[in-house]
Amino acid sequence: MGTILYCHDEDFNDWARKKRDKYLQEIKLIYGTRDTSYNLSKCFAVRRCSPTIIDDRHTQGIVIILTQEALKEWQNNKPQRAAWQLAHECIHLLDPRFEEGNTIVLEESLATRFQYQIEPNISFGSGNNGEAYIAAFDLVSGFMGNGYLPEKVRQLRKEKIRICDITYEDLMRVAPEIGHDTAKALTKEFPS
Repeated sequence: MGTILYCHDEDFNDWARKKRDKYLQEIKLIYGTRDTSYNLSKCFAVRRCSPTIIDDRHTQGIVIILTQEALKEWQNNKPQRAAWQLAHECIHLLDPRFEEGNTIVLEESLATRFQYQIEPNISFGSGNNGEAYIAAFDLVSGFMGNGYLPEKVRQLRKEKIRICDITYEDLMRVAPEIGHDTAKALTKEFPS
């Protein structure tokens, strides 16, 4: 997982909190309200490898971890990578998963799509998004128009189904237009 360092740069923490809250408002309009049984930490953390979220009982909330590279760029007045990583992790705040196992391809595809909406000038394949993320993004690209897939995910979340728990059967029930192969691919465990 890599060493996690809490960020003590209050300017960065303040900027990141404002961005996080803005993104969560946008996400709420698309996918519905996040699971509010979890508190959000007022501080952020960094590490060398990829961004993530953790449930840190010490800070009494979910901590978003960005890369050290993103923090350094932000400190040099280049906030794009930090905004891009933050946007991705904000999707995971909807229905956080901390137990064993990865999330499903669908959740990573929604997170990847949202981050590219927020910061379209970051090129594919850069900023810690490898082939698995690009493949996940490609799976949903054809079904995002007119809010089709976002509305279906929102519907399932209203039924109290967490994004990471959406099954093939759930997708076929509410979104049969995506087809069997895509539904199977989206509901597989995302490779870590």
